[in-house]
Amino acid sequence: MSEDEDYLDKSPSAARMDKAAEYLVAASCILATGGELNVSTSLVDDEGVDLVFHRRGGSATLAVQVKARMSTGVQVQQGKLMAFVRS
Repeated sequence: MSEDEDYLDKSPSAARMDKAAEYLVAASCILATGGELNVSTSLVDDEGVDLVFHRRGGSATLAVQVKARMSTGVQVQQGKLMAFVRS
């Protein structure tokens, strides 16, 4: 089985772990900014947006999609981190 096929073969608890990672990212950002950031979550995730950040008192927003890998994943065990940022 290739690494790509392994990625697509999700365990039953994958959705639970993904949601936990989203909340971890949201909470970390709020705490790191001393409560300056507000975070909203979506009821439906059909457009690839998990979290929407905005600064208190501001109107600009940042839509974020969170992708998580558990510590049992091959890339994590190899000490690799991947991030993609697009405008």
